[in-house]
Amino acid sequence: MSRIKIEGETSHPKEIIARDVVNAVIGRLATIKETLQSIDADLATFHKKYKYADETFLDLFNKGELGDDDDFFAWEGSLKLRKQLVDEDAVLREVL
Repeated sequence: MSRIKIEGETSHPKEIIARDVVNAVIGRLATIKETLQSIDADLATFHKKYKYADETFLDLFNKGELGDDDDFFAWEGSLKLRKQLVDEDAVLREVL
């Protein structure tokens, strides 16, 4: 587990700053969780509608074999955002 250490002069007590930073991280983690739930629901809709696993979809999409349907761009964007949020979640959990 990591530890937050506030160094240097501050206008507020360092314990208060550290507490607020931890609370901000906890809040961000909650937001990430909610967003991931929403993304996962969207992905489930795409899976049901198009019958592709994410890996298959990305392969076909990147080869240009699916066309320009808005759903496909939304699906790809959702997968990218999901990965970014999962990575951010892992980094932030190291702080707690």
